[in-house]
Amino acid sequence: VEARGGGLFYRAGRRLSRHRWAAVAALSALVALALAAHLATRSPPTPPRLAVLPFEAHGSAEPYRAGALAEEIATVLGRSRDLAVLSSTSLAGRGSGTLPAAQLRRELGATHALHGRLDGVGDSLRVSLSLGDVASERLIWVDAFAWSAAPQPEVDRAVVARIAAQVLSALDLPWKGAGDGTAPTRDPRAYEAYLRGLAELSGRSPAGVGPEQRVAATVQLELAVALDPGFAEAWARLGTVYAKRLYHDAPSPDLEARSFVAVQRALALDPELAEAY
Repeated sequence: VEARGGGLFYRAGRRLSRHRWAAVAALSALVALALAAHLATRSPPTPPRLAVLPFEAHGSAEPYRAGALAEEIATVLGRSRDLAVLSSTSLAGRGSGTLPAAQLRRELGATHALHGRLDGVGDSLRVSLSLGDVASERLIWVDAFAWSAAPQPEVDRAVVARIAAQVLSALDLPWKGAGDGTAPTRDPRAYEAYLRGLAELSGRSPAGVGPEQRVAATVQLELAVALDPGFAEAWARLGTVYAKRLYHDAPSPDLEARSFVAVQRALALDPELAEAY
């Protein structure tokens, strides 16, 4: 009887143990499914939102160099997939200098701000930059770079790449996708015309961007591509300004055709050029 009883209790214990493990396994599966569902529906981390504020020009530094430098830095940083750079149109008409942190948060939704100034002494320029956290109003990166008074494509673009790399590093973001600092043209005259056009389009001047600025940018960018027909970035910007004039100023089949041709020319020269899309 004891043997039979022991066998009965043993078998019952085995069945109970199997049921317990089945329940544990089922509960584990439910937890895993719930966690997977949570991860699938969770929003990805919001990237930092950077405002590249209007750069100041002092001494012998020409204002167009400050405007173009801010726009070039914003363009290179904007190629990063991990950073949202506020468009120049959102800063149009704000002039140079700084903006209160509360205004940056409220009006632009910025989490960080990049301030800059160019100081010109003789034939040299000094670029001073500072990156701040808008919420805490704390500086997280400060540096200065030597700059040539006359535009030099190879030197200028290499410095822009260094600045962009350091800004991304200060934000704990990777450099991937932001470019390699290659000069867009080897013609200094074409590059200067491009920078002047870029400054007109940047919106980082007290006048903002209106019909007058768009026409002035057109003149400079047309000069840039005339001086260097292989200047892909200038063709892309020219296509953009034609399109903006078409949309804002004067609906015209001619401007539409010119915009299409300029963008196609840019893509033919550099199919990977982000500014052409």
